[in-house]
Parts: sequence; structure tokens; C-alpha cells
Amino acid sequence: MIHKLFTHNFRNLEPSEVTIGTGITVISGKNGQGKTNFLEAIHWVTQGWSFRSRSFESAVRFGANEAWLRMEGTAHGGRPHKQAMLWRSRDLSVKVGALESKGLAALHGNVYAVLLGPEDIELVKDGPERRRRWIDLILCQRYPEGLDLLQRYRRILAQRNRFLKDHRGQSVIPISELQTLDIFTEQLAQLGAAIMVRREALVHELRSEVSKYYAQLSNEAEAIEIEYLGSVKIDIESELASKLLRKMNAMRTLELSQGITAAGPHKDELLIRFCANGTALRETGSQGQCRTTALAMGLVAIDVALALDSEPPILLLDDIFSELDTSRRGALAELIRDKKCQVLVATPRAEDLPFHADAHLVVESGKIIE
Repeated sequence: MIHKLFTHNFRNLEPSEVTIGTGITVISGKNGQGKTNFLEAIHWVTQGWSFRSRSFESAVRFGANEAWLRMEGTAHGGRPHKQAMLWRSRDLSVKVGALESKGLAALHGNVYAVLLGPEDIELVKDGPERRRRWIDLILCQRYPEGLDLLQRYRRILAQRNRFLKDHRGQSVIPISELQTLDIFTEQLAQLGAAIMVRREALVHELRSEVSKYYAQLSNEAEAIEIEYLGSVKIDIESELASKLLRKMNAMRTLELSQGITAAGPHKDELLIRFCANGTALRETGSQGQCRTTALAMGLVAIDVALALDSEPPILLLDDIFSELDTSRRGALAELIRDKKCQVLVATPRAEDLPFHADAHLVVESGKIIE
């Protein structure tokens, strides 16, 4: 839970110290005033990443040579907790309690925050990358080794892709250099198998919950299901690594011609489809059906965070109710109330929300008015 947020030179927000209470806090203001920036600041400092940009530097106020975010609140079991991030002269550092670190990963796992926003529909409508990211975020929460596995896989994948690109189209490659490719391939297969097994286990566990929430939000209009489609048939991890290694070796000629790794968890898909006819929602689902599915997946992410910690997660809602019909608005509001999380809702019009707020903040030209 977050009690105070301190910001300095973050996007258009004025330097501020904002107190945040329990229950539901509404953040209102006209479009473009900084409501989403405020939610993003909370997400950055609690999770170590942004739902809008890849680098913190891109969120620094133009012309500033330093910027920082700091939060005070409670973490596991309600103990007092502080963490912060400081950007100065293109160098980014973080602090968790009294410990300093250069890695953003240190911010992750202390205070959980889940965002639901209008762009969530892209989780269903866009390509597989968005859906892989959804399951990987849950993987990082559920498995202590999850973040390390993903980081190591991405690092080896980048090295292997660089090798393939550097040797693209070459008819003859020295054996010594091919041995380097063999090392990358074996490492990638081992790490990839570990990721795929965990993804499959999570999808198997969570698919019924996604279907349940979709039914509740849509008044059981139709049924959906999710399925993990791996690069190879998923079974026990040791055998999976061998299968993935064989597939990658079989595709070596193609990869050397294209300059990129063609198989592995970075190519896998999370299929979301209608139960009635098996068609994918991203191809045949309406805007309302796709948005409802994304909300159901967001609610599942909240449940995962709730199950992991006695400290409830922070729920960030960025103008999501205006896109829903009356029935879905009411159903979503009821589900959110049942979670008993600390909730921050950004909206242009507080009076349009389907629930009562415990506190109200107003944003005007980057200034937070309590």
C-alpha cells in the first residue's frame, strides 16, 4: 500500500508530496492535465517499469538534469516501506529501504500494483507480444526465479540474434564460430524450456478464472477460453529443452539466412478464443468483447497479487468506465469493491463513476490539489 508519493521533474507534474489514503481515491481533471502521469509515477516507483514507455529518461521533464520519484507506505505484512528512483545526468539508480541499487528489478516484488486502462484492449487485439507480456508479468510474481529466467533468456537471445545477423547470408562459417552459436543455442533451449513450462502451468491454472470473470462482466453472453501455444509440445522440462534444442538446430539454415532466432518462448502465443466456434477474439471479437476479455485478464492479475501477499495490491484504474456499457460498469465496480484493494481511479468526471470515493484529488496543469 502507498501512503505518500513524492515527485520531482516527472513529465508535466509539479514537484509534489501527495498523501494517499486507503479505499478508493478518485483523481479527476480535464484530459491532458496529468492524471495518467500520476498513475504512471506510482507504477514506475512501485514496479520498476512503465505501462507507457520503456525508459525512465523519456518521462523526465524537458530540460531537467535530474528527476526522482519516491514512495512511502507498507509492504509484506504491513511493515513500513520506502523505495525511490533517481535519474541524474542520464544515470538511473534506485533505493529500496536503505539499500541502493543500479537495477530497476530491485523495485519489483515489494509493493504490487496492477493497472487497468483503455489501452488494455490491445492485449487482445494486438499481436502475441502483448499477451506474452501479460503471462510473463504473472510469472515474475508467482515464481521467485521468474524475473531472472526472463532476463537471462533475453540476454542470450540478443547475443544469438547478433551472431545470426553478423553472419547472415554467409555460405561458409568457421567451425570455431559455429561452436559459439551452439553454446548460445543450448543455453537458449534450457532457459526457454524453463520459461515455457512455467507459462503453461500458469495458463492451465488461470484459464478458468479468466473465463469466470468474462462471464460475470458480460452477463454470461458467451464463453471464452485461453490456451498457451508453445514452439514445441510442452511436457516435462528436461525433455522440452531437448525438443526445443532439436527444433532450433533444424532451423539453423533458415535463421542464418534471416538473421534472427525463429523458435522459442519469444515466438509463442497465448490464444484467446470463443468456446462456441473456436475463433480467435482478436480476429472476430467486437470492441466490447475484446475490452471485457482484457478486463477479465486484469482482474486475474489482481487475484494473483492478492494470493501472494497479505498486503493487498494497489489497483490503478485509468478512465476505464467510460468505455463500458451500464451493465459492465456495474459488474466491474462490484468486482473491484470485493477485492478490498487500495484503488486510485483517474477520470475526467468523478460524478460518472459507479461507486463512492473515499478521497478526491484534482489535477490541473500538472498540479495535484488535495
